[in-house]
Amino acid sequence: MHLVRFFKWRKLQIEVEKAHPLSPTVPLPWGPQILWSHNDYLHLQPLTRALANNCMFVEVDGYVPRDAHGQFLVAHDYTTVQEGNTLDSLYLAPLRNAPPTRPLLLVIDPKNLAPCGGEKLVERAAAHLGAARVPAWVNIMLTHNSAASRARSALVADGRVDNWCSSLDAPAALVPVISGDFNSFFAWGDDERGLLTTIRAMALQARSRGKYLRFWAMGSGAATREEWVRRARTLRTCGDNVLIGYDTGWQLDALLRLE
Repeated sequence: MHLVRFFKWRKLQIEVEKAHPLSPTVPLPWGPQILWSHNDYLHLQPLTRALANNCMFVEVDGYVPRDAHGQFLVAHDYTTVQEGNTLDSLYLAPLRNAPPTRPLLLVIDPKNLAPCGGEKLVERAAAHLGAARVPAWVNIMLTHNSAASRARSALVADGRVDNWCSSLDAPAALVPVISGDFNSFFAWGDDERGLLTTIRAMALQARSRGKYLRFWAMGSGAATREEWVRRARTLRTCGDNVLIGYDTGWQLDALLRLE
């Protein structure tokens, strides 16, 4: 099964290289980066620690308001929504009061959008976020690959195999990050040299277009902290545009030591 996944990704890599030859390297929008604060609202120090460590990518799950006057709620599951935990109170208001820093990409992952459809909610989310008052150094993006969000808001591609080529060729200002589930394509313990060769090729393709590459769940199944750090160190060798997500303080500390 792991080899099937690997060869599927390798086949895709070959197809991409044929159809999309490397472009002259385009500067990365925010320079070489490594840190991605995954589910930042669940951290002990949401937002503040990310800003303090110059993390430029902060991801937040939320629920698009059902009406134009509703609040954008922050939670992974609707059953865990807590009163007062809104996007404005936890992120937008603190950012308005924060001293200017390096550019920040606040990535909003709406959890109440149907896989196929939900266009009205996407439009409402884009309108809601577009009306948000944030400093000029803060960029807000939606993680929903739809025509409506593409027309109204920048977004992060969802990283499915069939989205790779379209995400690769989309303008970097619109799709600066190509993101996917690590375990959908790779498995630690397989032919790691081949695995890394493929990831490096994908990172190079993204890099030539001024984009970042990010895999989520790369640490799932790691039995120890040492194993997680080994994986992070390995991915770090794949390119200066490969982002590595962290969920805890010790993971952030480990990544800071790798920079």
